[in-house]
Amino acid sequence: MDEPFAGNRLDPMWQRQFDTAARMPLAWLFSARQLWRVAETAYVIAYSAREEMIRQTLQEIEKNEQFTSRVLSKTESERLLDGSLLSVYGMLIAFAIENLAKGILIARHPGLIKSNGAIADSLKSHNLRKLCSDVFGDLSSEEKGLLDMLTDCGKWRGRYPIPLDWHDMKARQISTGEWVQPDQQPILQKRPLINSILERLTGLLQAIKIADSELEE
Repeated sequence: MDEPFAGNRLDPMWQRQFDTAARMPLAWLFSARQLWRVAETAYVIAYSAREEMIRQTLQEIEKNEQFTSRVLSKTESERLLDGSLLSVYGMLIAFAIENLAKGILIARHPGLIKSNGAIADSLKSHNLRKLCSDVFGDLSSEEKGLLDMLTDCGKWRGRYPIPLDWHDMKARQISTGEWVQPDQQPILQKRPLINSILERLTGLLQAIKIADSELEE
């Protein structure tokens, strides 16, 4: 008996499904919202853990216990792990921005989805500064710097202990003129700008989705 999904008989169906999803703004918007939602959960956990670690450290300083060597309790170990979720937050935000930007670009330029059922090479990049520049045009130096930081999070910081090349671990100067260490990027302080970029991209993609719906009617 033949396997129902064996061979290439269903290839045309899968290609049609690919083309439909790729050209559907709602699909990109839904993926971005999923990622953004989980990112916000990670942020709340990381922020709360860091606040508690700071509070505990200040208490130990007041008691002159800050230099005491001891084994961390289970709660303290979990809090340390929770505090490190900031890099995961950055990774998920990077993926959300990438989804939104690519959804907009495909809607504007349908030729980015090839007739053979593949994405154009120009859209395979994870460079958020390039993607957002293609969407918005000019970016501020602060936006460029932030998008460079988030690109690092998406490429390796939120996923692996090391990048593909050790050079990517070195401190480097970003668009704002700041020197940034990849494992100490100030994502916490950039949250208002992160949300601003996400909201602008979401608004553009929602407008495209609404326009498509009106055309169908």
